[in-house]
Amino acid sequence: MLLSIFLGITLVIVGILTVQFHKQIYNFTGALAFVERRVTAGTQSFIKLFGAILVIIGIGLTFGLFDWLGVLLGEAVRSMFQVKT
Repeated sequence: MLLSIFLGITLVIVGILTVQFHKQIYNFTGALAFVERRVTAGTQSFIKLFGAILVIIGIGLTFGLFDWLGVLLGEAVRSMFQVKT
């Protein structure tokens, strides 16, 4: 439970930073070809949308709305870093 709260807060922070600095991210990555083909709004709007989705998922993880996702991400983090429970 504590791990999903931590992951949720981390996703909220990353999502807010992504929305806040979308122009700098776009200048770093440039136009993404698969986004330009699929999304009519373009890469900058996709970066903003991706950041907003991260914020929504992070809030859901923090408040327990997406417990199933927290379990999946928690298991992935535990297996990556070999955390003993």
